[in-house]
Amino acid sequence: MPAKSSIETTPSAPNGAATLVSGIADRLRIEILGGKIEPGAKLRADDLKTKFEVSLTPVREALMRLSAEGLVIAEDQRGFRVAPVSLNNLKEVTELRVALECWRCGWRLKPATFEWESNIVATAHRLAH
Repeated sequence: MPAKSSIETTPSAPNGAATLVSGIADRLRIEILGGKIEPGAKLRADDLKTKFEVSLTPVREALMRLSAEGLVIAEDQRGFRVAPVSLNNLKEVTELRVALECWRCGWRLKPATFEWESNIVATAHRLAH
């Protein structure tokens, strides 16, 4: 009897394998974005197969998904590696976030009325005292 995978599948999914692949991709994504797996680190399919207690096929499919998202780089005949991070990447992401947050604030303030603004000022005054 094969070993039970540490990645859960849901019975409601029409294809348990798809759920398995999604679970592996989700866990790897969390580890990459959380810094547990460093940028540039080699992702060995055999090591991941053992870690997740699955066959190579769902591991490869999960890595291909992450590659499509830009979190992992597929290297011809060499496997997979976590995408590198550069100062330019950080600058670009930061500029995008600032632009989006400014847009969001402006969008939120457009319907503001004099009464709304008065309530904000009064609340700020109460909080200050």
